[in-house]
Amino acid sequence: MSLRSINQNLLPVLLALLRERNVTVAARSLGLTQPAVSKSLIQLRAILGDELLVRSGRGLALTKRGEELLDPVAQICESLDQLWQARIFDPAKSRRQFIIAGTDYCPMLLVPALVDTLRAQAPGVSMRFVDLVPDALMDDRADIDFAMTPDFMLSQQLRDATGIMRLFDDDFVAVVAKGHPLSADGASPPKDMSDTPSILFGNNDPLLPKDLRGTMPLTVPSPTLAVVQQLTTLPLLALMTGTVAIVPRRLIDLLIPTLPLHIIEGIVPEREVTVVLAWHKRRDGDADHRWFRDLIATHLGDTSLG
Repeated sequence: MSLRSINQNLLPVLLALLRERNVTVAARSLGLTQPAVSKSLIQLRAILGDELLVRSGRGLALTKRGEELLDPVAQICESLDQLWQARIFDPAKSRRQFIIAGTDYCPMLLVPALVDTLRAQAPGVSMRFVDLVPDALMDDRADIDFAMTPDFMLSQQLRDATGIMRLFDDDFVAVVAKGHPLSADGASPPKDMSDTPSILFGNNDPLLPKDLRGTMPLTVPSPTLAVVQQLTTLPLLALMTGTVAIVPRRLIDLLIPTLPLHIIEGIVPEREVTVVLAWHKRRDGDADHRWFRDLIATHLGDTSLG
């Protein structure tokens, strides 16, 4: 007999009958009428080819087949109940590790922003950061929860397959070590930087818009000492070498309280980038995923973006 040919609504009735061993009591526990449960019992007997319940003294007793069915039917009904119930995520009990693809800039932003909340609300939850490969989000087998990326890195195909949350806009600034001649209080943007080498971020990825490929030029020319692809090394190299470095403003805002850095305004072309959080749409309904997305939005999102 095919499963599709059997009325699955008979399962809870079967379980109630096997447990209660009384048609009237079983009907009451199910919120059904006694005639309706009696009719279901007739159907169950025909389907299973067994009486299930038989007269024994003043009551009913289970047949051998009925006794054999009690535990398996109870397990099936419990599994079905869990299947249809909304999955609940309890951060306090979770040992979930969220895998986030991004540049080296990403953990610098997320870890300080979330550390206090995770310690207080979800001490077993952790983050693992991997290299940013946005197209990996298209792969159902990829074990990546999120990509934190500039929005221009998302192809149209990727946008169609992912959920996207705008986080914030960022721009770039020039920094030098405090004590550098360019860091003097009240100093105007320099007109000549021929004797001040620069450390630049460079990326020739074809996914980048043409105006963002290569290195970011200064409005005041400066000899280039090095071009790197790790954003977080830029301010450290500026400190170690006495050079000027071009760095995302949000990164510098994080570092200035602890590192002796000075921002030089007016020598970096205005170039704003929107940073987004992206994830595969198959994860939209996951309770743990929604919780972590909301956490990032609360602590890192710019509400002015809408």
